[in-house]
Amino acid sequence: MKKTSLLGLLVGLLCLSVGSAKKGSPKFYRKCSNFRQGENKFECKTNKGMCVSKVYFCDSTVDCLDNSDEDPVVCEKEHKEYCDTGFEGKYINSTPLEKWQCDDKMCIEKCRRCDGDEDCPDGSDEDPERCADKTLKAELKAVDYQCQRRVHSEL
Repeated sequence: MKKTSLLGLLVGLLCLSVGSAKKGSPKFYRKCSNFRQGENKFECKTNKGMCVSKVYFCDSTVDCLDNSDEDPVVCEKEHKEYCDTGFEGKYINSTPLEKWQCDDKMCIEKCRRCDGDEDCPDGSDEDPERCADKTLKAELKAVDYQCQRRVHSEL
Protein backbone atom coordinates (compact mmCIF):
# COMPACT_ATOMS: atom_id res chain seq x y z
CA MET A 1 0.00 0.00 0.00
CA LYS A 2 2.82 2.42 0.81
CA LYS A 3 4.53 1.63 -2.52
CA THR A 4 1.44 2.78 -4.40
CA SER A 5 1.32 6.03 -2.44
CA LEU A 6 5.03 6.63 -2.96
CA LEU A 7 4.68 5.83 -6.67
CA GLY A 8 1.76 8.28 -6.95
CA LEU A 9 3.83 10.95 -5.24
CA LEU A 10 6.77 10.36 -7.61
CA VAL A 11 4.50 10.53 -10.67
CA GLY A 12 3.00 13.75 -9.35
CA LEU A 13 6.43 15.29 -8.85
CA LEU A 14 7.47 14.24 -12.35
CA CYS A 15 4.38 15.90 -13.83
CA LEU A 16 5.13 19.10 -11.91
CA SER A 17 8.69 19.21 -13.18
CA VAL A 18 7.66 18.56 -16.80
CA GLY A 19 5.07 21.34 -16.65
CA SER A 20 7.41 23.82 -14.97
CA ALA A 21 8.01 25.81 -18.16
CA LYS A 22 4.45 27.14 -18.07
CA LYS A 23 3.58 30.79 -17.58
CA GLY A 24 4.65 32.01 -14.15
CA SER A 25 6.73 28.93 -13.37
CA PRO A 26 9.36 29.25 -10.64
CA LYS A 27 11.97 28.08 -13.15
CA PHE A 28 11.76 31.39 -15.02
CA TYR A 29 9.53 33.66 -12.92
CA ARG A 30 10.61 34.58 -9.41
CA LYS A 31 10.99 37.44 -6.95
CA CYS A 32 13.34 40.13 -8.21
CA SER A 33 15.14 39.98 -4.88
CA ASN A 34 16.09 36.33 -5.63
CA PHE A 35 18.25 37.42 -8.57
CA ARG A 36 21.96 37.93 -7.89
CA GLN A 37 23.21 41.51 -7.91
CA GLY A 38 24.16 42.49 -11.46
CA GLU A 39 22.12 39.65 -13.01
CA ASN A 40 20.10 40.95 -15.96
CA LYS A 41 16.39 40.73 -15.23
CA PHE A 42 13.09 42.10 -16.49
CA GLU A 43 10.49 43.18 -13.92
CA CYS A 44 6.96 42.13 -14.87
CA LYS A 45 4.73 45.19 -15.24
CA THR A 46 1.70 44.41 -13.07
CA ASN A 47 3.30 41.69 -10.93
CA LYS A 48 5.51 44.14 -9.06
CA GLY A 49 8.48 42.54 -7.40
CA MET A 50 8.41 39.57 -9.80
CA CYS A 51 11.01 39.19 -12.54
CA VAL A 52 12.23 36.94 -15.32
CA SER A 53 15.78 36.62 -16.53
CA LYS A 54 16.50 39.00 -19.41
CA VAL A 55 17.37 35.91 -21.48
CA TYR A 56 13.64 35.03 -21.48
CA PHE A 57 12.48 38.56 -22.41
CA CYS A 58 10.92 38.64 -25.92
CA ASP A 59 11.76 34.95 -26.50
CA SER A 60 8.23 34.07 -27.77
CA THR A 61 7.35 32.22 -24.56
CA VAL A 62 5.21 33.98 -21.97
CA ASP A 63 6.83 33.85 -18.52
CA CYS A 64 5.29 36.79 -16.59
CA LEU A 65 1.76 36.16 -15.34
CA ASP A 66 0.72 39.47 -16.94
CA ASN A 67 2.39 38.58 -20.30
CA SER A 68 4.50 41.76 -20.13
CA ASP A 69 7.72 39.92 -21.05
CA GLU A 70 6.18 39.28 -24.50
CA ASP A 71 4.55 42.65 -25.13
CA PRO A 72 3.70 42.65 -28.87
CA VAL A 73 4.78 46.28 -29.36
CA VAL A 74 8.06 46.04 -27.42
CA CYS A 75 8.92 42.57 -28.82
CA GLU A 76 7.72 43.12 -32.40
CA LYS A 77 11.18 42.66 -33.98
CA GLU A 78 12.06 39.54 -31.95
CA HIS A 79 8.65 37.96 -32.57
CA LYS A 80 8.92 38.54 -36.32
CA GLU A 81 12.40 37.04 -36.39
CA TYR A 82 11.24 33.99 -34.42
CA CYS A 83 8.24 33.51 -36.74
CA ASP A 84 10.48 33.81 -39.80
CA THR A 85 13.36 31.59 -38.69
CA GLY A 86 12.65 30.08 -35.25
CA PHE A 87 11.13 26.88 -36.58
CA GLU A 88 13.67 26.19 -39.33
CA GLY A 89 15.52 22.93 -38.91
CA LYS A 90 13.34 21.73 -36.00
CA TYR A 91 11.88 18.27 -36.40
CA ILE A 92 10.17 15.56 -34.40
CA ASN A 93 10.64 12.08 -35.85
CA SER A 94 11.69 13.66 -39.18
CA THR A 95 8.46 15.72 -39.36
CA PRO A 96 8.98 19.51 -39.44
CA LEU A 97 7.72 21.30 -36.34
CA GLU A 98 4.68 23.36 -37.34
CA LYS A 99 4.06 26.93 -36.20
CA TRP A 100 0.96 29.05 -35.72
CA GLN A 101 0.89 32.85 -35.64
CA CYS A 102 -1.08 34.51 -32.84
CA ASP A 103 -3.30 37.49 -33.65
CA ASP A 104 -0.65 39.70 -32.01
CA LYS A 105 1.95 38.29 -34.47
CA MET A 106 3.91 36.09 -32.04
CA CYS A 107 4.38 32.46 -33.20
CA ILE A 108 3.91 29.32 -31.13
CA GLU A 109 4.03 25.60 -31.86
CA LYS A 110 0.85 24.70 -33.75
CA CYS A 111 0.05 21.91 -31.30
CA ARG A 112 -0.16 24.47 -28.46
CA ARG A 113 -3.44 25.83 -29.86
CA CYS A 114 -6.64 24.95 -28.04
CA ASP A 115 -4.83 22.98 -25.33
CA GLY A 116 -6.33 24.89 -22.39
CA ASP A 117 -3.24 27.06 -21.74
CA GLU A 118 -2.89 30.55 -23.19
CA ASP A 119 0.47 30.61 -24.94
CA CYS A 120 -0.17 33.77 -26.98
CA PRO A 121 -0.02 37.02 -24.99
CA ASP A 122 -3.38 37.99 -26.50
CA GLY A 123 -4.96 34.57 -25.78
CA SER A 124 -5.85 34.04 -29.45
CA ASP A 125 -4.60 30.44 -29.32
CA GLU A 126 -7.46 29.62 -26.92
CA ASP A 127 -10.26 31.54 -28.68
CA PRO A 128 -13.41 29.49 -27.83
CA GLU A 129 -15.02 30.05 -31.23
CA ARG A 130 -11.92 28.91 -33.13
CA CYS A 131 -11.25 26.00 -30.80
CA ALA A 132 -14.81 24.70 -31.28
CA ASP A 133 -14.20 24.16 -35.01
CA LYS A 134 -14.29 20.40 -35.73
CA THR A 135 -11.90 20.61 -38.68
CA LEU A 136 -9.36 22.43 -36.52
CA LYS A 137 -9.74 19.83 -33.74
CA ALA A 138 -8.89 17.03 -36.18
CA GLU A 139 -5.95 19.02 -37.56
CA LEU A 140 -4.60 19.71 -34.07
CA LYS A 141 -5.02 16.09 -33.03
CA ALA A 142 -2.75 15.16 -35.96
CA VAL A 143 0.10 17.38 -34.64
CA ASP A 144 -0.57 16.90 -30.91
CA TYR A 145 2.24 14.37 -30.61
CA GLN A 146 4.70 17.20 -31.23
CA CYS A 147 3.77 18.85 -27.94
CA GLN A 148 3.41 15.53 -26.13
CA ARG A 149 6.92 14.45 -27.07
CA ARG A 150 8.61 17.86 -26.58
CA VAL A 151 11.66 16.48 -28.40
CA HIS A 152 12.88 19.15 -30.78
CA SER A 153 15.98 18.13 -32.61
CA GLU A 154 17.76 19.96 -35.37
CA LEU A 155 18.97 18.05 -38.41
